[in-house]
Amino acid sequence: VVGAMLDDRVYAYYRNWLTGEFSRSYTCSGNSGSDFGRSVKFLGAPDNYMHGECNVLVGASGQIGAGNDSCGALMDWNGNLDFSWIGDATGDKLGYSVADLGVDLDSDGLNEIFAGAPEAMGIGGAPKAGYALLLSPGDNAQLYHFSRGLANERFGHSVASLGDINGDGEVEIAIGAPLASEVDTPPAIGMVFIYNASGPITRVI
Repeated sequence: VVGAMLDDRVYAYYRNWLTGEFSRSYTCSGNSGSDFGRSVKFLGAPDNYMHGECNVLVGASGQIGAGNDSCGALMDWNGNLDFSWIGDATGDKLGYSVADLGVDLDSDGLNEIFAGAPEAMGIGGAPKAGYALLLSPGDNAQLYHFSRGLANERFGHSVASLGDINGDGEVEIAIGAPLASEVDTPPAIGMVFIYNASGPITRVI
């Protein structure tokens, strides 16, 4: 699966295992200027989600929604739009990064979705502080909200599911903040924050 955000498109390819050649099987287009395809994540083989087809999570970090300009969106694409989420406010850019948690926390039969909004405002209107969300595709619920609220960190620029790396029985998640620093002033060195999926932070790198 390949995103082409400048064209607001996502392309799905399959490989012929006999010849080794790749062929395009599907093309999905988003709204013009939405950055549809900024991030993509294959969610699973047929029957893992809604329609018995392969599913792809697509980030559209320039999507306009709920009256907000360029707030961002997440869209699950299997040829149809199954579910979507819109960012909280203008400029959030939700969907800049996306990940599949790999675990069904709320027992609805679907793995939870993880996404970053690195340009959202933070504490006291701090610019580009960023946040990340853990979302349920079953009912579109927001399960957890992760943030630090510090200006210009771009927290949520990247997100990943790590599995249970510390043996506590919970899945850990990593959130990147490329302009974070160890103190509140420059220089920015970049940091990765590791959390339990249920919220508590476990490690900072």
